[in-house]
Amino acid sequence: MTIYEKTKTDVVPIVPLPDFGTGRPCLIVMRGTTTGAIHWITDGAVLGREEGVSILIPVEEVSRRQCRFEIRDNDEVWIEDIASSNDTLVDGQRISRSTRLEEGAMIQLGFGAVVKFIYHDELEAAFQSRMYDAALRDPLTGLFNRRYLDEYLEAEFAFASRHKAALTVCMIDLDHFKQVNDIHGHEAGDLVLAEVGKRISETVRTEDTCCRYGGEEFVILSLGISLDGGLVLAERLRGAVQDHEFRFDGGTVPVTVSVGVAGFPYPSIDSPQSLLSSADQALYLAKQRGRNRCKVFITQ
Repeated sequence: MTIYEKTKTDVVPIVPLPDFGTGRPCLIVMRGTTTGAIHWITDGAVLGREEGVSILIPVEEVSRRQCRFEIRDNDEVWIEDIASSNDTLVDGQRISRSTRLEEGAMIQLGFGAVVKFIYHDELEAAFQSRMYDAALRDPLTGLFNRRYLDEYLEAEFAFASRHKAALTVCMIDLDHFKQVNDIHGHEAGDLVLAEVGKRISETVRTEDTCCRYGGEEFVILSLGISLDGGLVLAERLRGAVQDHEFRFDGGTVPVTVSVGVAGFPYPSIDSPQSLLSSADQALYLAKQRGRNRCKVFITQ
């Protein structure tokens, strides 16, 4: 049997593989430009971002040739970093030699991509891929949802802590959004949320993570950007919303946002939760100071 896999640019056939008693080993992309895509693992398969590798992950932060897979006795799958220019981490731990993969293992490829290792048959994997992507997306904006943010932030914070890398959060809240619903109706409110989500996703880097945090709040997670860089990004996001014309029912709906920025490393930030909480405090200050502005979390 042959099934088909949808990639970012095309629909390609998946060649049937030898059957494994526990199912076929595969990777599901959890974060990257092809979230939800399935990649079957064969013995000797190489993962990277250059054309011609067995498993193509087209993310700039992934090395051209990142890691290699080996299938040993009893269908065990082993992974080995092949001198990548960044790191390959398995369940948060950097691998320096060949490592056996347990089912459900989370593999982080540098800054830009995360894949999950599982055993599945073709139809089960295709179904899980679709269901996984749907479960982690906000249906109105198409951005990732809070569940995804909670899961992914844990991995990103662990990576930043281990490598002393910068990690910045921008928390965005629509100003006076209740008035939009009260004056123009909930249909207009939904349009505004969808349009704000689009403005956000078009403004950030491709490797940044955009989430609808809940209600009228959005969160941007940026690895490798300092606190100062986060403030620059926040101002760019604020301006992108302020300058956009939100049209509804023949008229325009005025929309602005306030943004709170927090960054790691920072003395009082020691967990993913404290990073989000600090961004939320900065957002509260921005709204207190008159809205339509950005504030950075700084302890006195």
